[in-house]
Amino acid sequence: MKTINSNFYQNFAYKNELITSFNNTFKMHGFNEISVPIFQNSNLFRNSIFNSLKDNLITFSKKTDSKTVLQNDITASIAAHITQDYDFLNKPLKLCYGCNIFELNNQTPIEKTQVGIEIYDDQTLISDFEIINLASKALKLSNNNFVLEISDVNFLNGLLADFNETEKFQLIEILKIKNQQELNLFALKSNTNNKLLKELLSLSGNPSDVLTKIKQFKLNKRMEKAIDNLSSLINYLKDYSFYKSISIDLSLISDKDYYSDLIIKGYIENYPKAVLSGGRYDNLASAFNKSFPACGFGIDIDSFMNLKKISSTVPYDILLLVNSKDMKNAFALAEKLRDFNFKVNIESYVNNKERLEKAFIDNIPFTIISSLNAKYTLIDKNSTTTLKLNDTQLLKFLKAYKNQDQYLGH
Repeated sequence: MKTINSNFYQNFAYKNELITSFNNTFKMHGFNEISVPIFQNSNLFRNSIFNSLKDNLITFSKKTDSKTVLQNDITASIAAHITQDYDFLNKPLKLCYGCNIFELNNQTPIEKTQVGIEIYDDQTLISDFEIINLASKALKLSNNNFVLEISDVNFLNGLLADFNETEKFQLIEILKIKNQQELNLFALKSNTNNKLLKELLSLSGNPSDVLTKIKQFKLNKRMEKAIDNLSSLINYLKDYSFYKSISIDLSLISDKDYYSDLIIKGYIENYPKAVLSGGRYDNLASAFNKSFPACGFGIDIDSFMNLKKISSTVPYDILLLVNSKDMKNAFALAEKLRDFNFKVNIESYVNNKERLEKAFIDNIPFTIISSLNAKYTLIDKNSTTTLKLNDTQLLKFLKAYKNQDQYLGH
């Protein structure tokens, strides 16, 4: 008989565990969890600030002129929903969420799970620090080494201002793939700041080193302001333990058009792509005829899950094998165990030996076999002991184990 692979529910359990862990971390910093709608009106994305999103929208045509799209950008969705009431909301407004987003990838619909935070507050430097601090804490939950890259979109936008649209597109594509050879060829053809262009990919790494190196190049006012903003932020960050994981990358490309200043991307060791991205988007509200500062980040839960060996997850604490003639007592015992916060799975036993072997393989800490008159056999996987107990003795024994934290594998 075919059975569902245990990873089916273990992945689901781990995903929920991750979302809860992230949001609990955010709540410790004063964030309030919200629910984000799955459907949006496509009119939300009419503004040119959303051009980078339009090709990835999954659309449902209706009989009216408007169209419904699946949730594609949580930051834009939240900003749109708070616009009308923004002036009456208490500030700072700090929100966190966990929900699914939908997009097209080579015309194939893809569903992703994302958690993240949004901060609406006039205290720019403090808010920027907070998202970097929380991004570092979130990446640390992977139990792997990580790097949090930061930049300011105004540095690259200031550099791009000297090129025509075709050249801008070419340069952005080169920077996306970090191709030094192509960058050298582009710089040779350019009459504008080619010394800086050739060195652009090397302007990454230790923040102090990058900020020192950039001083040798001629910058326009927009680029200078970006460097000043990064310098102020780095001075704010350098006294904290997570600073060692901070890297400046002045060639960093923002993946959304609405970023206005700071941008961040988080990478986990030995994982090929960013699992976290965000920054500051003070211009976003203008798409809804409003003006207010905002910043935040989102975490790709599905990428984060690839870092974890799911098979080690224990789905429950106790397997209770029930004798069909003693169902009443066995079910009563199970409820008492659940009252003590044990996860209990009940099965009627047909082939004891085969089921016990499966429980051992699944790393279930305890197996209880019921018999008549509320008598039970307890098998402890950790100590490989077998005990014959009544329900009172059994509860006492398991409570003692739980208090000593000796049994759980999760």
